[in-house]
Amino acid sequence: MKTGMMARGALAALFVAVAGSPALAQDPRFNPPVSENRWMLGVSIRNVPNGATVTAIAPDSPASDAGFELGDIILSVNGTPVGFVNGQLWDLADALNQQADSRGRVSIRLRDGRTGRVRNANVRLDPAPGGQPPILPPPIQPPGGIRPPGPPPGVGNPALATVMDWYRRYLERDMNAFEIRSHLDLFARGTQLSEIHAGIIGSSEYFDKAGNRPRLFVQRAFQDVVGRPPTPFELSTWTDRLLNVDRGNRVQFARTFIASLYRG
Repeated sequence: MKTGMMARGALAALFVAVAGSPALAQDPRFNPPVSENRWMLGVSIRNVPNGATVTAIAPDSPASDAGFELGDIILSVNGTPVGFVNGQLWDLADALNQQADSRGRVSIRLRDGRTGRVRNANVRLDPAPGGQPPILPPPIQPPGGIRPPGPPPGVGNPALATVMDWYRRYLERDMNAFEIRSHLDLFARGTQLSEIHAGIIGSSEYFDKAGNRPRLFVQRAFQDVVGRPPTPFELSTWTDRLLNVDRGNRVQFARTFIASLYRG
């Protein structure tokens, strides 16, 4: 059995958990975009172009049992791509919950981080215990336990400074070195700030902060982005938009929501 130590990931929690609402499932307009269960793969990742790089693996997790290694790149789940594809974020957590069957089984396509070989792994996900992420060992420290002096890469980049501010405002934490390098690469590829903004708002990490509940997610987005709580009409309208128009696709919802703020 292969295991890995903790290395902090980007835009994805160490678990994936999105629950469907029985009441909404009875609404003929609502086609639940996720399974009724909350599933855990047991990895931390950073989103990269055309994939998601594994940066941590929980011991005795489905990922560990399936032979995942640090540095492997997850390409798709049951054919659904993950990571940044054509400048848009396809969230791994959403893909796992959307594609898992009633027993948590999925087929994950990944590229070996050492050899570059691509393989398919049939994985049976674990139910997320109580909606809480697993506890992993502390982050791996560089040789000597002290990071080298000097500013992190990208300091002085106005676009990166904006994204750093979004991380603090929405995710309540600083970006790590992996995330900084990943976003600098996205800027170099021409990804727009608006798409990164939507990716952060639509991420599983942000959704987790709203208790994985669509209505609270909309309330939090209003408070964090607009700077005020939504009116009852706004809350009802935007929650309906998320569930019945965007079919639970939070990144698409965030694109529309953010764009609405700049209409004249």
